[in-house]
Amino acid sequence: RSRVNFIGLLCATIESAGKRGVSPFRMNVCLAMLRLKLSRSMNAVPLLLCAALWGWTARAAPFVEVAANIEVINWHYQEETGLPLKNTRVHSIRCVVGKDLWQIENLSRTNITESTWLLQGMLVRQISYNSIYDSAPDDTGFRSTRRYSRPASMLATPDGYPGSELLVNLPWFAFCSGPYLQQTKRGVPLPTAAPERPAFGFTNETTLFADRFGLPRRAVFYAAPRQIKGRYEVQQSTNVVGWNFPLAFTAEQHEQDRFGKWTRALSVNGRVTSIRSVSKLEVPEDILERLQKPEPSPARRR
Repeated sequence: RSRVNFIGLLCATIESAGKRGVSPFRMNVCLAMLRLKLSRSMNAVPLLLCAALWGWTARAAPFVEVAANIEVINWHYQEETGLPLKNTRVHSIRCVVGKDLWQIENLSRTNITESTWLLQGMLVRQISYNSIYDSAPDDTGFRSTRRYSRPASMLATPDGYPGSELLVNLPWFAFCSGPYLQQTKRGVPLPTAAPERPAFGFTNETTLFADRFGLPRRAVFYAAPRQIKGRYEVQQSTNVVGWNFPLAFTAEQHEQDRFGKWTRALSVNGRVTSIRSVSKLEVPEDILERLQKPEPSPARRR
């Protein structure tokens, strides 16, 4: 009887969601919560059915997974000679992007993963720590890795712009910003702006890829007439699930020195190491639970 009740409840949930035009992600959330509540009392048959329907709803919308290395060069200039000095670091990032939601992971540090999601108009951030020190070694002498996560923080962001640091804003601009840029009333943010610096308010010339997703192909930002503040340009691209994605891109930003002279302050070289279509976006169950519970959340500030 419990099996029949569960199957009936599951089918009713999917039918009702389809009639209301519920997005695949919201349907996934509902199914996840249903799975959490009933998993202890279900036997193998309903569990298999739940898994199959979970995968079916996830495939209702395409997702693309992108891994890339981003080389960031900070430029400094000697006061006495004016000669440029540079500091270079390479960061590894991973993105999973769909039409209305995305995930960006910063994998630059060995034992820390910084994850950011856009889910149902909410910007969700979580830091996970990988530890090998508190687990007993196995028969081969190796220790297993355990992941610990801080509680996620959530901000309301109705337009989908993250408004975060460089290693979130730039991957978002390169791989996730298409739906935002296709909105009628939106500004184009400077992709390399630091958190304490303005990202909006600059005159810009932006060209998008001519597909349904509409990622930026080229963008030039001006602080004043004929004075370039920043630039972003795709050098090489590919097509996945009908959407164009950059395989290589460059970006730069200029700032005024103490004498009022504009100089290059930042250079970026991005190169994709792998790209593929995937069936779903992975979201931790504790975050799914919080999304199902309405609670006041601060709004993202520009």
